[in-house]
Amino acid sequence: VAGDCVLRYVARTLARKTRKRGLACRYGGEEFGVIFPGETLEQCMEWAETTRAAISQGEVEFQGQVFRVTASAGLAQIRMTESYETLVTRADDALYQAKQAGRDRSYRHDGNLIHPVIVSNNSDSRGEPSETPSEPEAFSGLSSAIAFKDDIRRRVAEWKRGGPTVSLIVIKIDDWMEILPSRGPETAELVLRATVQFLH
Repeated sequence: VAGDCVLRYVARTLARKTRKRGLACRYGGEEFGVIFPGETLEQCMEWAETTRAAISQGEVEFQGQVFRVTASAGLAQIRMTESYETLVTRADDALYQAKQAGRDRSYRHDGNLIHPVIVSNNSDSRGEPSETPSEPEAFSGLSSAIAFKDDIRRRVAEWKRGGPTVSLIVIKIDDWMEILPSRGPETAELVLRATVQFLH
């Protein structure tokens, strides 16, 4: 019965935070799904974090006892030629990573890798993203993921037409997923900033 109270509390919070923006559903057991038509993963990250915080800040009352609950979230955006089953699987994988990293946090699956959700404090009073969200300071001077994909496509197309060859190095920070939950976002960003300086 206490569990039912928790589920109703979380459902009310999701419905209130979603409003007309998306569709909140009971997914199974203690899991919920929220569908955001027409919104990108980046647009949903702020919502995930503010909603997760709202769940943890509220209280559930049962038989005279008041307690708090936390929630973890996994995010994914549909990719071209992807089925809904694999979309759900990727979101589920991100959720599993969030739980493995210590719970009460959000992770996102970008189609290849799983990353912690880190949002800037650049939001308005309703907890919605502002119109021009800023990149974390650690990434200043680097091209965005979109610019990277556009550039690599262009260079490969040039190579296919007889242009210069193209080589690619992908660099991943070892154990960074463990740094964030154990050392905090400030330390994690410091590691990113040092890596960026080294690459420059």
